[in-house]
Amino acid sequence: MPFPLPTHPLQTSPYDDESLIGFVFRLAKRRMVIGHAVFEQAGIQWPSNRLSLNELESLSKITGTPLADLQRISYGQSGSQWMWFRGRKLPSVLLGGWLASRRFCPACLSESAHHRPWWDLTIISICPVHRLKLLDTCETCGKKPTWRGAGVDRCMCGADLSMARFIGIDELSAMATGVMHGLLGDTRFSKHRGRIRSLLPIHDLDDGNAIDFLWRLSLVSYGAARTGIFSPDKPGEAALNAHLALVLAFNCLEPWPEAFGETLDRMAERWGAKLTRGAVRRWLDRLPAGQGNMIGAALDSYATRLRPS
Repeated sequence: MPFPLPTHPLQTSPYDDESLIGFVFRLAKRRMVIGHAVFEQAGIQWPSNRLSLNELESLSKITGTPLADLQRISYGQSGSQWMWFRGRKLPSVLLGGWLASRRFCPACLSESAHHRPWWDLTIISICPVHRLKLLDTCETCGKKPTWRGAGVDRCMCGADLSMARFIGIDELSAMATGVMHGLLGDTRFSKHRGRIRSLLPIHDLDDGNAIDFLWRLSLVSYGAARTGIFSPDKPGEAALNAHLALVLAFNCLEPWPEAFGETLDRMAERWGAKLTRGAVRRWLDRLPAGQGNMIGAALDSYATRLRPS
């Protein structure tokens, strides 16, 4: 039977831009316990951003946080091929395994010691606010900071992660990642979101499917060795350099549909035209009615061009 958690006279509410695990560990620091203790007290064996409703209800009671607030910053239930990120439905493979350790922007942590949700996603490798590379290693001990201990701005070795040396990023990469932030609901990048949604192939996709489409184009364009055709999983090296891959993806959108046709040509060089068209068509077929019309038309035009006269 675990010991009851000490209470704190000041309740802590999640920030708008905070991950569920990050919130619990920040709260644990204020209560002078380790984050794992909070999850264990709620009957949750391992910290996770994807919990069942029963687990969230138990965590709500333990933390004194309204259930709706915890649901807002969670990523949906574990085990599903889909996740929910700030109201957007995304393939769960976009989490990319970052939940075992934490990535961070030192400049963001220096402004506020809380863990941002975008840092959990494979499609985000930089901070577009400060134009810095996200770090995943403590420069003091050389190890990956893990979700252990208390707080989110300290490594297990005691080093202050907000003091890590910066790795600057070019403006174009920051713009490309800013687009993804905007589609993910970061209001600081609403203009970026508006610009990308004005493009013909994107305007009839919801934010989640726009993100999915752009990431698939990113992996195709980056050219990493992969086993899937037009798939969002197994990104390989592209996960470390998502900002570079995203820049390449935007080159597939303009001029439309010529640039997209060239992308299909590159895919066909490796997979063959039939498999390429089939993979893109399967993705289109699972979209809700009314979405992906311009992409579908471009794919049909591509097929017509290849058909013998």
